[in-house]
Amino acid sequence: MSDSKELAEEREAIKLSVFGYTQTKFFLSAVGLSKKCREITAEAFKRTGRYSLPFDLVLEQIPELPVYLAFRRLGSLHLTPQASFPSLFNQFKSSPIYREYKRLSSENSEIGGRVLGLVFPRNRIVRGMILHNGDPGMYCLTGTIMIIQDPDLGTLLLQRFKDFAAAVVANKQEW
Repeated sequence: MSDSKELAEEREAIKLSVFGYTQTKFFLSAVGLSKKCREITAEAFKRTGRYSLPFDLVLEQIPELPVYLAFRRLGSLHLTPQASFPSLFNQFKSSPIYREYKRLSSENSEIGGRVLGLVFPRNRIVRGMILHNGDPGMYCLTGTIMIIQDPDLGTLLLQRFKDFAAAVVANKQEW
């Protein structure tokens, strides 16, 4: 029983690592920094012995990036009633997306004025979605966006990660 649980946890960690790697690689490519991927991956291999692309290392190598991204797999959101489209409008605070973002926010209070974003896969949405605390005037450029006013966390935006990356590119002169 314990071995199967450990194996399941190891598989989930691998899936998260692959998801984080592909999304970080996409993001760096979208913002015109794809050449840095190879350098950062090589540095990660030197430090850890694994080919990865951890976002903390990305920020260390590219400190001018205006965002801090965390990658999570939140389970089968399309099968979770609290994460269904109507529930997100009616009870957003009970969604696993909100709970994980709130935990992430409390763990990362010192991110140097950067936008904090939680990137997660979502059924049938290419590149997944992001919940972040960016300025609506800067990040609401394309696509559909849900704006959440939260008394604890402030204004949050839920949008496709692809649209978020495009907004970062559009605001590149700001950073």
